[in-house]
Amino acid sequence: MSAARRLGGSADRPDAAGAGADAVGPRAAELEPAEAGAAGPDRAQAGAAQAAAVEVGAAGASEPQAPTAGSDRVVGPPARPRRAAWALTFAVTALIMSLAVGWAMPVGILALVLAIVALRRGESRGVAVWAVCLSLLSLVYSAGWLWWAAVQAGLL
Repeated sequence: MSAARRLGGSADRPDAAGAGADAVGPRAAELEPAEAGAAGPDRAQAGAAQAAAVEVGAAGASEPQAPTAGSDRVVGPPARPRRAAWALTFAVTALIMSLAVGWAMPVGILALVLAIVALRRGESRGVAVWAVCLSLLSLVYSAGWLWWAAVQAGLL
């Protein structure tokens, strides 16, 4: 069997060699626009989507993906939640503020809430635990300042 016959064409028609549904490689690039439409843009898109799925499965979600048909942007990894980092930032800020004044209690409460949410969602456990501890310490200092101020003012 000749090479033209194996590619789906006819041996006596060299221009039809490989023009069937199995056309791949350099011959596929030589197709006329009408022939390319006959081969099916849906088939090309399905092949690209299948290749992208294989890339996603092999590469994981941490690497940027190639743009899909009709898309101009590269899809990157999903945004990572940063509640634990924000909770630690607020906890340190609340602790520093509570050493000077008692009005840092709202910042400490915000830090505590963010840290608990981060712990429940499984984000950076170590950072979230530090945020819980420091925010509780800031709340104790703030409460101490407020108690002292209330005693000095004769409210208690």
